[in-house]
Amino acid sequence: MKKTGLIDEGAFIEWAEVHNNFYGTSKKFIDKTLKEGLSLIFDLDVQGADSFKSYFGSSANVIFISPPSIESLEQRLKARATDLEEVIKVRLENAKREILRKDDFDYCLINDNFENAYRELKKIIEEILGD
Repeated sequence: MKKTGLIDEGAFIEWAEVHNNFYGTSKKFIDKTLKEGLSLIFDLDVQGADSFKSYFGSSANVIFISPPSIESLEQRLKARATDLEEVIKVRLENAKREILRKDDFDYCLINDNFENAYRELKKIIEEILGD
């Protein structure tokens, strides 16, 4: 895949090719929003989280959300029936590598049950925001 001009111009805090697609986060958007005094939450892969930590240092709080196991992730992906088998295989291989990094981040949440994971995520966010 070919990178865009915006990537070459450094317009993103992070960008990555994930599952054969390009994703990125605009520096301009983040700077504007933070100047307004707002907090932001992003859904990033491990590479993106590393870039945010590099850019923002300790003011970036990273929560790693992990499946209980690779097997359960595979079951979830297949049950959704939104991806081809080849895509699922790529996602599982990426997940295996990313899970090895789970202890590198500020928080680790195991998404074993939606309600439990939601409560834990809410508790972590409240801790981060000081609520």
